[in-house]
Amino acid sequence: MPEVITSIGEILIDFLPIIENGATVGFRMHVGGSPYNVAMGVARLGQPVAFAGTIATDFFGRSMREHVEREGIDTRFLLNVDAQTTLAFVAYEHGEPAYSFYGDSAADTLLK
Repeated sequence: MPEVITSIGEILIDFLPIIENGATVGFRMHVGGSPYNVAMGVARLGQPVAFAGTIATDFFGRSMREHVEREGIDTRFLLNVDAQTTLAFVAYEHGEPAYSFYGDSAADTLLK
């Protein structure tokens, strides 16, 4: 079996702002989380990679799992848990990103 780089940590949903005429008019959903972004980058470079973490079975978790699989990332260490997905909203204040996280006891925090 070839060596596989494994990234471990959180996978969550980032909601990035949709800005029109200088005002936030909505948010667009993106799968994210720094450790997951590393795995995605490695996969896009054509290297074998796995992601280790916990993922919810809610709508967002199912969407994230589909994304992981589409990216060609090995899911053998991606475990389903009965919890909600962490949601992160990003807005801009004075030209700088401002983050709000919603996810107490969420799936990505349950890795043991």
